[in-house]
Amino acid sequence: MIRSWQEWAPSAPDAMWADLHLLVWANGQYQVGTTVNYLGSQSELANQIDASAPPPPPPTCTAPPIWRPCR
Repeated sequence: MIRSWQEWAPSAPDAMWADLHLLVWANGQYQVGTTVNYLGSQSELANQIDASAPPPPPPTCTAPPIWRPCR
């Protein structure tokens, strides 16, 4: 996911910006997440993400989830 984000974010449209969140615990477990912001409609955002971002790899849980459970 980190590599995909680094490849995608610099080429995103000017109306879109994103950040990458990394949490690492002392025992080596980690959690990765991203937030995307877009100045436009929700349907335009969905089209931009589909067109410019490769699908992420399947998630894995290595730490207790904070915002939602892993599936």
